[in-house]
Amino acid sequence: MLKALFPLCAVLLALLWSATPAPAARSFQEVWDDAVPLMSKGADIVASGKDVEERSWGEILTFRDPAFTRLLEECFEVMADSTVTESVHELDALRRSSAGKRAAIAELQKKAVSAPSSSWNPLTDTQQSIREDVVRLRQEIADNEERAARLRESIHAALQSRGLPVSREQVDAMLGAVDGADTASVMAVAENIKAVQAAIERQLSQPGASVELAQSYTGVYMMCRKVYAYAVELALRHIDESYLKRLDGIRAEAEKLLADARAMMARAGEDDKRILAANIPANQRTLDAANLYRRYLERQKAHLRALLEEARLSAEVAVNTYRTVRAGSELLALMKRSEADFSEIFKFQPPSLSLLYDEQMRREFETITERLRAE
Repeated sequence: MLKALFPLCAVLLALLWSATPAPAARSFQEVWDDAVPLMSKGADIVASGKDVEERSWGEILTFRDPAFTRLLEECFEVMADSTVTESVHELDALRRSSAGKRAAIAELQKKAVSAPSSSWNPLTDTQQSIREDVVRLRQEIADNEERAARLRESIHAALQSRGLPVSREQVDAMLGAVDGADTASVMAVAENIKAVQAAIERQLSQPGASVELAQSYTGVYMMCRKVYAYAVELALRHIDESYLKRLDGIRAEAEKLLADARAMMARAGEDDKRILAANIPANQRTLDAANLYRRYLERQKAHLRALLEEARLSAEVAVNTYRTVRAGSELLALMKRSEADFSEIFKFQPPSLSLLYDEQMRREFETITERLRAE
């Protein structure tokens, strides 16, 4: 009996872990308090004139990234925090929770085959207790879906309030795609950087703002540009090194299953032929959806590459500005000229996925998304 409980206990533990709520998004003041000291440290490394990509012997021996890279990573974690990313992470947690509950239902249904109708032992699964557990889990899945729908609405409203002209369908496409969290993180970084720049501009515009303050904020501004480039590069790297590789595995599997099914048709009996006749279009739909998914990710890559090229150039200009320690008025002028750059990220819309509005194709797209997330 105890052995029989182990698989179910593992599933229930997974449910508890996956349902852990995401931490609440921090206020801008908290982001500022955490980010500015890190950015000042990064600016000091740049000011030292050393190669920021070079690792010390200690870093080499301990397999660590250079100190500057680690600072960039920390800054990104701070700057990628917003109400939108919080909601996206909660959506992901809800998806994992529902997947775990569906797995638990499948385990219960398998146990129902041999479960007794009643038992004196309260720890024994009976037909009645299994039915009650299945009903409860299905209700919890429904509750998750209801919460997810509210989150999608709130994300759509939040993006619109920031001036992003996106439809509800485009938001759903972004959230349903495997790179939705990366997109949200890049947008959050841009949003927080705009707020940092605005705070710097307000302080430097006040009477009595010192040259020293302007010089210090030149370093913070430079790091903002570096963090933005890092965020875009990270999203691009995830597409190249993670999502596309996994997708190629799914495509290869679908191609092999399709070819095998067609090859077996010639020698199969009538009953098996009917099964293979259903498998062939099913694998073809998977293959079509995977090909569509690849086109989607390739378009995202092209857009991110263009953003990255612009971000790297702006970061180089900011480094040059920091190293020459320009006057505060020149820093303000530079910031005002670059403000539109961060506004551009809010035009980062997923390409139209009108093909996905075919119900079967949409389901295949969602299935592949779940597989990509799970691997």
